[in-house]
Amino acid sequence: MGTPRKCPECGTKLLRIVYGMPDVGLFEESEQGKVLLGGCCVSFNDPTRGCPDCGWQYTPPRELTDEEKFLLETFGRID
Repeated sequence: MGTPRKCPECGTKLLRIVYGMPDVGLFEESEQGKVLLGGCCVSFNDPTRGCPDCGWQYTPPRELTDEEKFLLETFGRID
């Protein structure tokens, strides 16, 4: 299946979510509705696409490492 292009909740075109400290150009793209700003903190499982209308977000599936599986099973979290 690949990355969805439209929101499954409302049908709006999904936008790319950009993380990190934005510069002036990125702020302008956000104001023009070309990207969504995801914040300065980046984690291993952040959403990559989001709906500008209803807020729905898509996080791509990923394979966990053996260490991550152990931490999740043992402690209920990976961090």
